[in-house]
Amino acid sequence: MTDDDDRRAITAAMQRLFAGTPLRSSGKLDIVTLAQEAGVKRNKLTHKHTDLKDLFYVQRRTRHGIPDDEVKLREQIATLQKSNQSLRDERDRYRVSGLVGGAEFGPSPPARWSACCAVMAGAGSAR
Repeated sequence: MTDDDDRRAITAAMQRLFAGTPLRSSGKLDIVTLAQEAGVKRNKLTHKHTDLKDLFYVQRRTRHGIPDDEVKLREQIATLQKSNQSLRDERDRYRVSGLVGGAEFGPSPPARWSACCAVMAGAGSAR
């Protein structure tokens, strides 16, 4: 591989790692994994292409070591947690107002169960 090929491979590997789509490695955001992902020896990053190594570290630091797909998932989790909390709050408002389990929704569960059991008992004796 020429130096230009190495640089292209390292740059492409950086993009894959930060996107969370590694092809040849575990996906960890470190130099050893970057070299493995790029298919080059680690010393090429630490001694020959130090500018790319520094760029990798800068990008990793700005992302706090988190790949793009994980950032998206964390944002989605936060949105879902807010929605879930909103639904819990709404449920609690109904509970406080006395609407859940009240006359608005028919008889209480034990009365419904008694009626159901009576019907089933009658069906069993008809056999």
